[in-house]
Amino acid sequence: MKGQISRQSRLLALCSVVILVLYGCVGTAHPLVDPQVAKADARLIGVWTTKHKGKDELMTITRCQGSSLPTGVLAAREGAYALNSKFSLKNCAMFVTNTIDSPATRGYGFASVFLSGDPKQVRQSRGSTFCRYLVDRDTLKLWTTNTEGAERLVESKRIKGTITRPNGAMGSPSIDLDDQSLIRYLKRTGGGALFSSKDLIVYKRKT
Repeated sequence: MKGQISRQSRLLALCSVVILVLYGCVGTAHPLVDPQVAKADARLIGVWTTKHKGKDELMTITRCQGSSLPTGVLAAREGAYALNSKFSLKNCAMFVTNTIDSPATRGYGFASVFLSGDPKQVRQSRGSTFCRYLVDRDTLKLWTTNTEGAERLVESKRIKGTITRPNGAMGSPSIDLDDQSLIRYLKRTGGGALFSSKDLIVYKRKT
């Protein structure tokens, strides 16, 4: 996972959601749901806008038109585009959404996010990160993963996982969480220490 994220760091500039989801490098070896059986959350489809450093940033989430990917996979890319337009997956983050049913998760959706732009990575279910989201009419709230919270959860053995620390003092650790242990934690807590208000991005629907 660490090597894959390092190789994909060039994608940081492509889409605001990718920048914030990647920050901190928390991921899973396998997605929260098998992309082959996942059902796309149609509420996410559209053009969304958010403010970043005083500027409007646009993100289009749409189905992967004309690709060989399963129908449950959505693509997110920077900018505003027609929802039925053809595009290359190379500069996209790919979302595989999952509903985790429990009283603690009511209203929330969760998405595994693939960052390479390579359909093979999705089909083989290798190396994804994840986020939590909430859609309320024309508002999309998206929580990226809190690195410090994930680190504490692994250290306290509340979630199984491994922590790889960088050489030297600079940089955040790379944290790989066991996907089944993570799902059990999400069912109990709805996210708990994995998500915080500082990790929240609020989007408004443009179209």
